[in-house]
Amino acid sequence: MAAGSTAQPVPKQESGLLSASVLKLIAIIAMTIDHLGWMFVTTESTAGWIMHFIGRLTFPLMCYFITEGYHHTRDLRKYFLRLGIFALLSHYPFVWFEKVASGGGDIGKTSVIASLFMSLLAVHIFNWEKIPVAFKLPLLLLLSAFGDYCDWGSAAVYMPLSFELARNGGKLRQAGAYSFAAAFYLIPFAKQLLQSWTYYRFYTYKVGVFLPVLLILLYSGKLGGSSNPAVKKISKYAFYIYYPLHLLIITWIGANYGGQ
Repeated sequence: MAAGSTAQPVPKQESGLLSASVLKLIAIIAMTIDHLGWMFVTTESTAGWIMHFIGRLTFPLMCYFITEGYHHTRDLRKYFLRLGIFALLSHYPFVWFEKVASGGGDIGKTSVIASLFMSLLAVHIFNWEKIPVAFKLPLLLLLSAFGDYCDWGSAAVYMPLSFELARNGGKLRQAGAYSFAAAFYLIPFAKQLLQSWTYYRFYTYKVGVFLPVLLILLYSGKLGGSSNPAVKKISKYAFYIYYPLHLLIITWIGANYGGQ
């Protein structure tokens, strides 16, 4: 259990078809499809809608594994440090990608790795016994305010907490709790659709945030992947290395050979 977390019973092992390694690979593939869509496919096209619909599953899945990682990491400080370092390393690739994909302008936000750092911090605040209960909600609300400067916004706080709140009830309850978080995420976009379906109809791709529900239900609770220690070490950093690297490659191609 992570240092500083409260003593909680570990959820019972549940059956499922997909290991953690497979789910993380799915998240990486979905993220790549999403970013390729933003760079090279017309945003309002059918192909663009499908690519961004698929891409909505990546961040919620990573939030799920942030909560799992919090309870299984051997060193919480190193976990925070790893996320913090890669958040810094990913900032420029993210900003460059956003500027090229959007045609310029000031982005004013930082990458999804920073969002995941916020997610881990939110879970830690929720669990840390040294923080009085009365202070936890104000701290989480303050943390949510920083979401305006990160990709995915305040969802970086309430999505992982939905998994954390239902963690001891097993993956079925976690999937249910996350469904409420996904519905909450869609409220602003539902209001936009009511204002003008014609103008905002493309944003219906955001309903893809419900895709992780099925994958979580199929999760086996097993790590999966290679048993080789060296391979396991590499896979531990795979997402964090791949994220800025693939952004740099996609953006370089888009900048030199033309995006959408």
